[in-house]
Amino acid sequence: MKVYPVSRINIKGLYFIETDDLGRYLGYQIDEYENSLILVDHYVFAAGYSGKFIVEIQHPKKQDGMSVGSSYYIIPFHDTYTNSPQDGIIGPLTLKEYNMKKYELKIDHVIWKEFN
Repeated sequence: MKVYPVSRINIKGLYFIETDDLGRYLGYQIDEYENSLILVDHYVFAAGYSGKFIVEIQHPKKQDGMSVGSSYYIIPFHDTYTNSPQDGIIGPLTLKEYNMKKYELKIDHVIWKEFN
């Protein structure tokens, strides 16, 4: 089954949230031809940025479609094209682990992007 993107919202630079028939995911554009990679799979609940990092909250789903809680991710920000944007991703994290890592990395104010 082929899944087609429905909408794309820029988070910062080459990072975006894309929505398709299965839900939302965090992607990264790897070149000027708009080729991209999925960094965090469905279902992205919230995403934003702070300085050198993209932050993301995922509500992963079990096979029956029910959410199994929240996972948190901290993604190093690349402001130029790279073929390995997944290198250095921290997560999935629990809320407690996420808050500890935010403190350690000095991530203070996150600018959250709105999307429906």
